[in-house]
Amino acid sequence: MTKSSRAPLSAIRIAIRTSSCIRFEFEGEDWMVEPHEMSQNRRAALVLMAWVREGPVAGHWVVFRYAHLRGFEALGATFARREIPSLLMDWRGPQKEPGLVRAAGLAR
Repeated sequence: MTKSSRAPLSAIRIAIRTSSCIRFEFEGEDWMVEPHEMSQNRRAALVLMAWVREGPVAGHWVVFRYAHLRGFEALGATFARREIPSLLMDWRGPQKEPGLVRAAGLAR
């Protein structure tokens, strides 16, 4: 798959259901994440909530806009599910919490 092609939504949902790691490009950076949930933000944009294993903010939660994910790759590695922080569920709340990151282009 080329880096310009959008990540297939069905493949991301399968990765969430099977607790399988995925790799993709987001805003020019390569990421390997543990995908936990897909939902819509308050602006009705589809977002992926994930724990970052490799990338600019490894070891943190990030909310990615689905429309910005490119070059999807399903990996064989699986992970133990984590509890999603409550602040991640409300991206209009405080911006700092240990393990929570909000960066440019992420859902607000």
